[in-house]
Amino acid sequence: MGNSRHDIGKAQGQPELPSTTDLQDQVYRAMLRLEADKPHAASELCESLRRAWRQSEIVGEPKALQRWLLQITPLCLELLTNKVARIEAQHG
Repeated sequence: MGNSRHDIGKAQGQPELPSTTDLQDQVYRAMLRLEADKPHAASELCESLRRAWRQSEIVGEPKALQRWLLQITPLCLELLTNKVARIEAQHG
């Protein structure tokens, strides 16, 4: 067993942290749900991004995850902005 924060957290009975791949998958799934106009997709995308940013300092490859987040976050913000514009156009 290593001495990473991940291993220490498991030894102390804390929940296992998601991997970089898991965090990326959560964000991608939320993006797809937003594009498909699924209920609550915007809040799920925001929460997935928040979770990924908070854990980017903890998971095994923080720099790789942070680089990916710097690339994907502007796209997510664009998707969210477009969603708001579509809603406003429907109700406006």
